[in-house]
Amino acid sequence: MDHPSDDVLNRYALDPALVASAPEIEHHLASCQHCRSELDRIREFDARLAERDAWEGLADPLSQRSELGAFANRLAAEEQDARRLLAPFENAPAATLVWANLPNKSAFRTSGVVRLLNRHANAMCDRDPRHALAIAQTAVAIASLLSETDYPAVAIHEWRGESSKEVANALYSLGELPDAHKALDRAEAEYNKIPHAGIGAVAVAYVRALVLYEQEAYDDAAHLADRAARAARHLGADDRYMAARTLRGNIAFRRSQLREAASIFGNALSYGEALKNDVWIARESLNIGLCHLELGEHTLARHKLETAQARFNALHFDAELARTKWALARLSFAEGSTREGVIAMKEAINNLTRLGMLGDAAIASVHLAEMFAALRRPREGARVLTGITGTFTRAGKLTGALAALAYLKEAALAGELTPERAGYVRTYLRRVERRPQLVFLPPPSD
Repeated sequence: MDHPSDDVLNRYALDPALVASAPEIEHHLASCQHCRSELDRIREFDARLAERDAWEGLADPLSQRSELGAFANRLAAEEQDARRLLAPFENAPAATLVWANLPNKSAFRTSGVVRLLNRHANAMCDRDPRHALAIAQTAVAIASLLSETDYPAVAIHEWRGESSKEVANALYSLGELPDAHKALDRAEAEYNKIPHAGIGAVAVAYVRALVLYEQEAYDDAAHLADRAARAARHLGADDRYMAARTLRGNIAFRRSQLREAASIFGNALSYGEALKNDVWIARESLNIGLCHLELGEHTLARHKLETAQARFNALHFDAELARTKWALARLSFAEGSTREGVIAMKEAINNLTRLGMLGDAAIASVHLAEMFAALRRPREGARVLTGITGTFTRAGKLTGALAALAYLKEAALAGELTPERAGYVRTYLRRVERRPQLVFLPPPSD
């Protein structure tokens, strides 16, 4: 089914019996993260509107109910207007939105515009984080102009916090990690003005944990991930709870605590299977498969990776499918099917490059060069590294990755491409993708 309208979601949040298609909505919510997040926001906002201090001074309960109903109708009308106003920008480049200078136009200074922009920024983040950043920054600017004479203070702080959180989300995706922390500070400051920050505070803690994870501050990231998980469970936000737990699994994986990581990912997979949610099943099957691959448990790895491949293919998740095929290429080589592994790895590199995933393509190229070194074909490995270096140069990615790849190419030509050197370069390539200013230094033994 199509995404349910805001009106349907609002009625469903109040009472599923008010929606004729409640079973279809339940089924859709099980597989749609976007709509589940929107339902979380509606329920959280409704809970805040019901708090006494949000509506201090209302004459009596009947009056309060009337005011709440009128306000809810006003929000729905604002959102309808926002859709009309923002329609010309829906498929336009980010620059069009920036040059339009929407905060200076009074018609756009509504909560409906802010809320719609926040949702667009969230949906755009994985596909085009720069565009998502422009959208979220516009939401921040408009939210700052909303007046407490027009809206309850608690609602304004909620919208401002959400806008700053979406800015942080986009900055995280762009690898601009210090600026992401600053945006999260602003979001936190807004949520701290609300008596019970709820889902908003959980989201801030989770995104900050992601940023710390990318900065390799694993202890701090784990602490925040645990805090976000506890708060999400308290609020009954199961998806957010499992997302925070999965981040805990990623931290364990990075620390080479592979059994612990596989256990956490296994719990998330069970959650996805209980919901019959293909997205959760595919992603956690990939995560578990990678754990088994690193542990040398090839039969278990193949089962999970082939499950992930089938699900991602059905979902048309091209990026995740490319990463899964990359892992399967490594697995084929490790199983002894060296020719098939090399062919599959070449195909994986081409797919990653075609999708613009150049950081992943570079790391996969190191895997392929390592395969050639194991087959005593060092010159072919050097050619692979030369090719990916040219791809980086043509794309304008003139970072330390070029020096790292050049270092490994020389090692390959000298017959000195060892697993230790390849692993060192792969770790650097992963880091420089998020921190372009990071300088490459050869391993200390050199």
